[in-house]
Amino acid sequence: MKQRIISGTLCVVVLAIVLCFYQTLLFEAALSVLSAIAVFELLTAAGFREHKPFLYVGVAAAALTPYAQRLGVLPFVIAAFLVLVVVLLLRYHSKINFEKISFLVVSTLGVALAFNCLVVLRDMSEKIGLFYILVAFGGAWFADTGAYFTGMLLGKHKLSPVISPKKTVEGAVGGVVWNIGLLCLLAFVYTKIYASMGTVLTVSYLNIAILAVAVAFAGMAGDLIASVIKRQIGIKDYGKLIPGHGGIMDRFDSILFTSAAVYFVVQYVTVIS
Repeated sequence: MKQRIISGTLCVVVLAIVLCFYQTLLFEAALSVLSAIAVFELLTAAGFREHKPFLYVGVAAAALTPYAQRLGVLPFVIAAFLVLVVVLLLRYHSKINFEKISFLVVSTLGVALAFNCLVVLRDMSEKIGLFYILVAFGGAWFADTGAYFTGMLLGKHKLSPVISPKKTVEGAVGGVVWNIGLLCLLAFVYTKIYASMGTVLTVSYLNIAILAVAVAFAGMAGDLIASVIKRQIGIKDYGKLIPGHGGIMDRFDSILFTSAAVYFVVQYVTVIS
C-alpha cells in the first residue's frame, strides 16, 4: 500500500506539471508517450512480440497521433497506419491471423484517439479547455474513489462478479454521487479562480451533473473492459511501469473512456462558458 501511495503521488505531481503547460507541445509529448506505452502494453500482452513489424507500426501510430492532431494531418496518419497494416498482413499472412490484426487496429486506434480527445478538448477554448481535461481525469478518479469507499461500507450486491468480483452496485451508485458532488465543486472553484483574474465564466450545474453521470459510467465501463481483456489474455497487469499500480493501461484504462465521454457530451451540452 505504501508503494502504491508513493507511486500515485508521483503520478499526480507529474500530471500537475504537464497541466501547467497544457497549451504547449509538452502536453502533446506527454500524451504521445502515454499513448505509445499503452498500445505497447496491449499489443505485447496479446502476443505481438512475435510480430514485431505490426507492434512497431501500432506504437508509432499511437505516438504520432497527438502531434498529427496539432498539425491537422490526423486523417493522413490514420490512413497511413491502415495501409501499412494491410501491406504487412499481405507480407506475413501465413504467420498472423485476422483476429490479431483486428485487435491491433481496434487497440491502436481506440487508445490513440481516446487520448487525442484530450487535445481536442484543450483546443476547444483557451478558458475552458483545461476544465474539460480536469473533468476527464478527475471524473475517472473521483468516481473510482467514491465507488471504492461506498462499496467497502455498503456494498452487498455484486456489479459484475465474474469480471470484477470486488465491484458492487452500491459502490457504482456511490461513485456516481461522488462524481456529481466533486465535479460541481471543481466547477465552482474553477470559476472562482477565473473570477479573481477578472474573467466571468457561466456554469450550468445541471449540465455538470449530466456530464458527471456520463463520465462516471464511462470510467466504470473502461475499467471493466480492461479487466475483460486481461482475463481473456490471462494476465494480472498490463505492465510494471508504475509500482503498485501496474502499467499505463492499468492506471489510465478508465481515463481513455472518460476523455471520450467528455468530448461527446460537450458537443451537445453547454457545461461552462
